[in-house]
Amino acid sequence: MPSCDRQRLGRYEVLAELGRGAMGTVYQARDPKIDRLVAIKTISVPGTQASGQPDFRERFFREARAAGRLSHPGIVTVYDVEEDPETGPYIVMEYVPGRTLDQLLSAENQRLSPATALDLTEQLARALHYAHSQCIIHRDVKPANIIVTEDGRAKIADFGIAKLDLTQFTATGQVFGTPSYMSPEQIEGEEVDARSDLFSLGVILYSMLTGYRPFQGNSAATISYKLVYKDPVPVTALNSALPVHLDYVVSRALAKSPAQRYRSGHEMALDLQDIEAGSAPRSQAGGAHAGAADQTRVQSALPKDTEWKSHILGRKNRRGIRRIYTLLHGKRAWLTVLGLVLMGSAAVSYRMYRRASTAPMASNTTATVSSPEELSPASQNASPPAATVPVGRVAAPNVPTPTVVKTAVPILVQSPFATATISIWVDDKMAYQHQLSGQTKKRMWVMKSAESDLSGIMSVPVGKHLLRVQIASERDHYLGVVRVDGNFDAHAHRTLSVSFHGHDHQMSAQLN
Repeated sequence: MPSCDRQRLGRYEVLAELGRGAMGTVYQARDPKIDRLVAIKTISVPGTQASGQPDFRERFFREARAAGRLSHPGIVTVYDVEEDPETGPYIVMEYVPGRTLDQLLSAENQRLSPATALDLTEQLARALHYAHSQCIIHRDVKPANIIVTEDGRAKIADFGIAKLDLTQFTATGQVFGTPSYMSPEQIEGEEVDARSDLFSLGVILYSMLTGYRPFQGNSAATISYKLVYKDPVPVTALNSALPVHLDYVVSRALAKSPAQRYRSGHEMALDLQDIEAGSAPRSQAGGAHAGAADQTRVQSALPKDTEWKSHILGRKNRRGIRRIYTLLHGKRAWLTVLGLVLMGSAAVSYRMYRRASTAPMASNTTATVSSPEELSPASQNASPPAATVPVGRVAAPNVPTPTVVKTAVPILVQSPFATATISIWVDDKMAYQHQLSGQTKKRMWVMKSAESDLSGIMSVPVGKHLLRVQIASERDHYLGVVRVDGNFDAHAHRTLSVSFHGHDHQMSAQLN
């Protein structure tokens, strides 16, 4: 990186260093062509030379050009993007005199007045709404990227490393951003949209109102775990002088499921405007998130992770399920469960056959039912022929739904954690969740570790599917996610094996 004593960066005259960060250094400079003060940010990757990475350079220049389209009072304008042979690529931006929100919070003992916090958040929400309307997502909204001028105007910087909403430039599983302000879907490596930026804005609002971040920890793993699984303390519990309606706004912005958050920055800004005027937020007063149609869509969406447990199972049902799994736990328990599943399937199939063979025939229709001995293996596996409707009659409206054929998949987990929860999604739909209880085992007569063998059995539809396996341990502040795909056949049963390696518990999964 260039030092302050370097006089030029391209055609720009470097005047002073404004700050350093993980992605590079920011300088104050002057454009001699039009005699204008600018801010220049050099971009680099720690431990590597950014200019020597074609993929990085291509993504950088495309995202910088996308950010150059933005023109809004609440966004720092991008003037130019260049590359220096010595330092690599850099962005030339509007120079905004003032302090970052991070510096302002430090000067104000980490808490701002409610009026100032609401005013700044409303400005930021409107700026984000404009950027999102241009199909650009920031993905790293945090106090260090927000500049507050002397007259109280807030401007968002660093849109130069944003991600174009409709184009993928980031490798699978790679995460950019600051963990304390990231959304749960960013932590889990899922797709992000405008609601991810609004989640980060909710974290900033929480910090400005209370002086505390809603998700704190002494490591990135701890913070990530709380972001995905823990709900923060309401803001009015930490500052009783705040309006009670702020609990609604903050909790909605920080909802774990994106479907339950604000749909746009404009909607969030209107609610903040109502609170500033001393009235209830219009989305709350208007009837459950502004409209019956939106209410139905939000309630019908399946909550994620721990919300799925609390909304679908309930505490009492969860305890009952855990007891059942505890009774079945053992080295050969999966064989017993598999036998019970097969016996149950056979009983249901026989009952359906008997019911079909003894049902009365409709008048003026003919049907032939073959005995089990007359059915060949090929005909048993084939789909039943479509029913014939006589001419002049109308088909019955209650057409039976085709049966989805599923196969049982045993799950084997070698977990190093004493307590953990395994969750499995099949094609992004929650299919299995179970509490792992470790068994202490001796190793080398001295060392001890906790391991969990059989987790259980889940049903997977026959065909090709993508499985997302997640193991979380609250006690060890661990969160691991892997993906594995495979073909599932009704006759060739497969087993899902999950294991961990190394001191950092690197997680892997495979289908056998």
